[in-house]
Amino acid sequence: MPNSTAEFRRRLRDLRDDLPPNLDEGIHDVMEQGVFEMRQLLLSRGSIWTGRLYDSIRTHRGRTTRTGSKKITRHNLIAGGREYGAEHAPIVEFGSGVKSTASTPTFSFESPDNPPVQKIKAWLEAQPSVVTPAPNALVFSVVRSIERFGTESQPFFRPIARKVMSNARDRAESELEEEIENF
Repeated sequence: MPNSTAEFRRRLRDLRDDLPPNLDEGIHDVMEQGVFEMRQLLLSRGSIWTGRLYDSIRTHRGRTTRTGSKKITRHNLIAGGREYGAEHAPIVEFGSGVKSTASTPTFSFESPDNPPVQKIKAWLEAQPSVVTPAPNALVFSVVRSIERFGTESQPFFRPIARKVMSNARDRAESELEEEIENF
């Protein structure tokens, strides 16, 4: 325990200055674990076709702000994106059309009125039970089904993101408790 008010203030300032780097690395570790778990979830479902969605799952260290004499970095967990060829991430996560679980449309072809015909054809041709080239009747049958019924959601991001947030909070509390015990 500190012997004086000045000592207490110095140690409190040291605690404030030392804690963010510990938290920064700890939270980054938790985020990387989230990336691993999302990828494992996709693998366990057999949801890997091109690998683009799998490869698009990543962490990103975002904007850095200052608090006291230290910097704190914002950490982001990201999936999908045009640069990865994984624009379909929201459709996998939320489904499409009448089967969508999204409260508001957040992506370009969530409308079942506009399924991507060429991508559906390529997907069909990759299936072991479909002859190549896929017959147009089969392709348009799938397209009509999506137009009529939409696609089921297969959440991979939200369940893991919730877990990551909980783990990050637990990690921050643990780091803080450890720093206070050593105070």
